[in-house]
Amino acid sequence: MSALLTTSDVTVEHLRCCELRAVYPLMRQLDASLSLASWLRYGRRLTGSTAATRSGILVARRNALAHFSGAVCYRRIRHLNDGRMLVAEHFVAMDLLHPDRVLDTLAAALDMVAAAQGCVAIRSVVRIDDRGLLGALRQVGHTSEGLTLTKLVPSPDAAPGLRT
Repeated sequence: MSALLTTSDVTVEHLRCCELRAVYPLMRQLDASLSLASWLRYGRRLTGSTAATRSGILVARRNALAHFSGAVCYRRIRHLNDGRMLVAEHFVAMDLLHPDRVLDTLAAALDMVAAAQGCVAIRSVVRIDDRGLLGALRQVGHTSEGLTLTKLVPSPDAAPGLRT
């Protein structure tokens, strides 16, 4: 794997499909109910050969360590008014000493991906309760422009009035 961005202590690379299992523990930090099968399905869609120019997963590792310390998933969309936009979500930075450096390097690498794909903006999807991530992204130039709301749609076979 070749480095997309290397700083004095963190390297960011595009994750290959064959490495998805190595990132699973990081993604479980975001959602403890995430199954390996669900992660692999999702990750294969982002890293598959047909998606290579539109989506992917960036992973960060401290230069002195063998394991991944951070990750972010992205996909390119066409925004109604703005044209090409990179949507980044599922940020995770798990480093005992410098999670801020891992996150900063991931954010800088996202800038590079967005520029290379001709995107005019990056939309970062962040949980409202993740104040640390919100603050870190604001420090590198991201601004709040709205709020994303989610409604779960019950499955068609669910009993009326029950949410699954």
